Amino acid sequence: MNKKILLPLLGILVAITITAISIISRQSLDKSFHLTIFSIVEIEPIAQLRKGFIEEFKSSKFAQEHEIRMTEENAQGDSGLVNQIADKIITQKPNLVYVLGTPAAQAVQKRDPNILLVQGAVTDPVAAGLAKSWEGSGRNYVATSDLPPIDKQIRLIQELTPKVSKLGLIYNPGEVNSVAVISRLRKYITDNKLTLSLVERPIANSSEVARAVQTLAGNVDAIYIPPDLIIQPMQPYLLLAD
Repeated sequence: MNKKILLPLLGILVAITITAISIISRQSLDKSFHLTIFSIVEIEPIAQLRKGFIEEFKSSKFAQEHEIRMTEENAQGDSGLVNQIADKIITQKPNLVYVLGTPAAQAVQKRDPNILLVQGAVTDPVAAGLAKSWEGSGRNYVATSDLPPIDKQIRLIQELTPKVSKLGLIYNPGEVNSVAVISRLRKYITDNKLTLSLVERPIANSSEVARAVQTLAGNVDAIYIPPDLIIQPMQPYLLLAD
């Protein structure tokens, strides 16, 4: 896993599917194979990853040579349901769990670290405790990363909008992916002595997003959105905000 490489969506789907099939092909399996897909919430990026993975997996030689039983679970953003679904999955003992959402991956791995866990896109698997390092997970876990290139993003902001001096941040402190990105953003600005001040608005749930936007409107020059499962579904509202 290389944090310096950002793959387009199709590349991520192909890479993660090939990796998963490579691992399971080395195992001693019967002709029947149980695949569980566990999504934490229903938003467009997750829906695309799920659809793409299913298509790539079904078209693989492995799938054509085995009797595939596929089950799907979706927590619909309910943290309590995440744990219940994880318990259910563990009792079913699938051969592979394809997971979309870091809290879901954490819940499954915590209950059974031996289960083969493949994550569609994780921001920082090390910070999330899912992998031991960026060089290798050291566990029965593989993933591709959607960690944004902070340095390039900040340079692009400065290039396109050179008058930006105040950058608003809306994020969930309880979301490990958000925290990982925000921490890197703070460090990049400090290390490079940029004259860019951050105005942070931490939120705990989707109902607080609108208020956060309102308090930032007119007080910042731009708003930065990290990969956050609470904020991403609210992006249309953010784009309409003045």
